[in-house]
Amino acid sequence: MRSKVQPDAKEVITMIGAMYGVERRAKKLTNEERLAMRKEESLPQLDNVFAWCREHQEKYLPKDPLFLAMQYALNHEAALRVYCTDGRLAIDNNETERMLRLAAIGKKNWMFFGSATGGKTGCILYTILGSARRHGLNEFEYLVDFLDRLSDLPAKAELFNMLPDRWTPRKP
Repeated sequence: MRSKVQPDAKEVITMIGAMYGVERRAKKLTNEERLAMRKEESLPQLDNVFAWCREHQEKYLPKDPLFLAMQYALNHEAALRVYCTDGRLAIDNNETERMLRLAAIGKKNWMFFGSATGGKTGCILYTILGSARRHGLNEFEYLVDFLDRLSDLPAKAELFNMLPDRWTPRKP
């Protein structure tokens, strides 16, 4: 059974939704452009959210879920505002949570790598492929190109340029 959203909550949820709308539109922008957009559009909405919380918290009992949510927001206001100070930051930590979830799900499977060396190798591969995914690369294409070029690298120092954040596909 799904609980109904309190009418007051709909108002603040709409404001928060508007901030996520800004993030969707700013996704392809540079960090500087994203920051400017946040300062112009998100920051006033964020100010409205905190003002709304201060204005409405007296209406609810201390054990009410909406009161607890408002109290949480007000207690963490400084931290919740940080994303509006740097265009590189995300509005939330959902991406990080998803990455951690992958680690938690795979934990039982990793017991069967066969040896400590196999486990270490698996961890390295998992980290590299996770980084490739995070940088928007096709993981298979990246790994095939990486392994193909690995034996041709003139020095160990060249490996640095093969990391997912610096990698460029080989031109045919």
